Amino acid sequence: MCRWLILSLAAIAWVSPAIAADASKKPNVLFCIADDASPHFGAYGFKWVKTPNIDKLAAAGLVFDNAYVPTAKCAPCRAALLTGRYPWQLEEAANHQAFFPAKYKSFSEALHDAGIHCGSAGKVWGPGSAKDAEGKNRNWGMTPSGAGKKADFPAAGFRTFLAAKPKDKPFFFWFGSQNPHRP
Repeated sequence: MCRWLILSLAAIAWVSPAIAADASKKPNVLFCIADDASPHFGAYGFKWVKTPNIDKLAAAGLVFDNAYVPTAKCAPCRAALLTGRYPWQLEEAANHQAFFPAKYKSFSEALHDAGIHCGSAGKVWGPGSAKDAEGKNRNWGMTPSGAGKKADFPAAGFRTFLAAKPKDKPFFFWFGSQNPHRP
């Protein structure tokens, strides 16, 4: 998975300047990730599990059907995903309940710096402490969008995020579900 992830992030970095030059070619990206989720979704061919909304998103987008995690812990896996680095390259970020060093830039921060409207709902990275170089809580270049009642989460946050998006900018939105994470 790390090789695929690194190649994918490298490809994004390579094409980002070209995409930035032509507003009509800027894609919108909704990235969904879930703690402890297995591939038991209709989009993966499972008929006995009903996941109609995920299936609709999958039919209209991209499904990762051959991805593997680089370690058995959630926070180090997300750190690897955010940075494109192997866990052993991430120092304290490779541990559970870790400290994420400010020196490692995430791809979402790079997207934000390139003018992409970025937001998030749910878990991005953690558990642990992630501060920027100034000692402030890190937001990964994404505006947290947890607005709305619990029953309407993350839909209300996503609607708020989309309403705030400038018309001439593409978006990247990270939804990190904690379901089906065990308590």
